[in-house]
Amino acid sequence: MVRLLRISHGRRRNTHADVNRNKEEARGMPAWPRLAPSLPLTDENGAMRRLRHPLRHVRDASTWAASWGNGDCGRLGHDAACVSLIVPTRLPLADVQSVSAGGAHSLFLNGDGRLFTCGLNENYQLGHSFGSLFTHQPRVVDLPPVAVASAGHFHTVAVTREGQVWTWGDNAYGQAGHAGVSVVQEPQKVEALHDVKIVSASAGARHTLLLADDGSVYAFGARPLLGVASEGWWVRRGDNEATPRRIRALSGCTVVAVSAGAQHSACIDDEGRLFTWGFNALHLLGRTGNAMEPGIVRDLPALQSVACGGLHTAVASVCGVCFTWGANQNGELGAEAQFSKQQRSPMAVPELADVSQVSAGWRHTSARCMDGSLCAWGWGGSDGADTGGQLGVANPVDFWSPTAVQMPPRSRALSVSCGWNHSLGVFVDQ
Repeated sequence: MVRLLRISHGRRRNTHADVNRNKEEARGMPAWPRLAPSLPLTDENGAMRRLRHPLRHVRDASTWAASWGNGDCGRLGHDAACVSLIVPTRLPLADVQSVSAGGAHSLFLNGDGRLFTCGLNENYQLGHSFGSLFTHQPRVVDLPPVAVASAGHFHTVAVTREGQVWTWGDNAYGQAGHAGVSVVQEPQKVEALHDVKIVSASAGARHTLLLADDGSVYAFGARPLLGVASEGWWVRRGDNEATPRRIRALSGCTVVAVSAGAQHSACIDDEGRLFTWGFNALHLLGRTGNAMEPGIVRDLPALQSVACGGLHTAVASVCGVCFTWGANQNGELGAEAQFSKQQRSPMAVPELADVSQVSAGWRHTSARCMDGSLCAWGWGGSDGADTGGQLGVANPVDFWSPTAVQMPPRSRALSVSCGWNHSLGVFVDQ
């Protein structure tokens, strides 16, 4: 069961009476406990521990995927009659090991390394069905065995088990890593990385981040989001960069996780430190001013998971505390007291504990807890219309506090992924 101190009810906006009542309730509640010290980052011999990526887990052939939220253009992977789903609904795909929700398309990766995609195909982001605008049926992409895949807003990135990178879809900003074309119509290997082994990737709206096996980070796409602004060659060459470039400002640390959002970027190193860069409108970065290069976000414990959303950021510490900051138009920060305000610095979500992974969509956030439960908060749909439901809480309205996701019976979640206005998860029967 989700570790929530209080379950809130979905609503679009508080009245003055609601605010006053909440303040009275708050005065009677015990103070939020001080954070426990971070887990030790060294082993018994004094050697530095390498933090594990939160989405990696032992392969289990009984794992399966579910989808929920807006069903336009077939992004949920169900039949053509599916308009939206307000709770996670199982898909007929076996042995699914990871999922990724993009702008309007979805990725499902199975244990054999086969990548299935469905949804909108306007920019060829599916890697198949080249004559179709969209497809409801998840279909396999013709690729070598894949280890990691990430769905951007209109492009897709896949990393093979050999560490090679393949991309396809929208390339207007160079986010697919191929120069001279605005759209990559079928999967193509990024040849510039032939001597680098990539182990992870994150696709944003206009850029892509890659993590190499030595802990270095490479970026390509829109100028302010790449973290390499001080390098003279890059400034002279204009606003976009289609050639993957190593972020030299991170050379002094070993990165273990990356996240590319709509307007900003973030990564975590093996000491659990968080680095952010990009636009800082609405305080996305958790520090002062726009930042063309990575910088540390202070006053955070050691972290294990980070997610860059549309206009907000979420992280999970190694001791299970979730922090959020940035815009809060629809409650995506999970703190009702901060209604319609911007949060300048990291704030602990006060009704949530034991978090192991976070994911951030355009204006909604989800978290997986250590017991395999899910919770979600933020934008729940289009003002309650039948095109929402991405929170999975059986009610397509906004929720301003963490709320339990109505998971399929007798199941446990292994991971969750938030897209623009739909969500995906990997589950296992229990």
